[in-house]
Amino acid sequence: TPPHQPPAAAVLRQIPPYYVVIASSKPGNSFADVRATRTGAVIAQIRLPRPYTEVVGVTGAADDRTFVLQVSYFRSASGTHAALYLLRIQPNARRAADRIRLTRLHLVLPPAFAGAGPTSMALSADGTRLAVVTARRTASASTSRIVVYNLRSGTSHAWQEEGCHDNCIISNPTAAPGNMNLISWTADGHELSFVQSAGSNPEHEQLRLL
Repeated sequence: TPPHQPPAAAVLRQIPPYYVVIASSKPGNSFADVRATRTGAVIAQIRLPRPYTEVVGVTGAADDRTFVLQVSYFRSASGTHAALYLLRIQPNARRAADRIRLTRLHLVLPPAFAGAGPTSMALSADGTRLAVVTARRTASASTSRIVVYNLRSGTSHAWQEEGCHDNCIISNPTAAPGNMNLISWTADGHELSFVQSAGSNPEHEQLRLL
């Protein structure tokens, strides 16, 4: 007997009605679209404030109205510069200009590998906390840490495994280029799950909860 399949309408009700997708016009230049899940129709297009030219990653809250974008720009003299923006959407607003509100998050980001900013990020289900992963490489090892920001108060706290001196990477960015969602909050917002790679000969991976 084939397994019971839920009605299509019931499945669709569980899918968020809107999503944010990164679109690219040419290498080094990208923007973000807010789209309707069922039809793919563009609800609003997000143009970046200067001098930012690229959307690197996006993460969303459970309300399907609150997102965080990581954006960046490159200068040959100073390298890559990154910033985080809070995006709130109002899909039913009559004017397209009223459907999005983009606000700079003035968070103090830790120094990152190649200056490129967080390598992964996750917004909690209630949209109040943002977890980011940053990686650094020295001549002898690569390490990374998780920083959790309270978006209401601006406070933060960081986690890095004690004694991790042998190529310890949280959600290794080299394993999945462009994937910013390699960490995830539990639904209650009390724990973070991530994969940690450690060692170099041989390398091994562990699924961890923080």
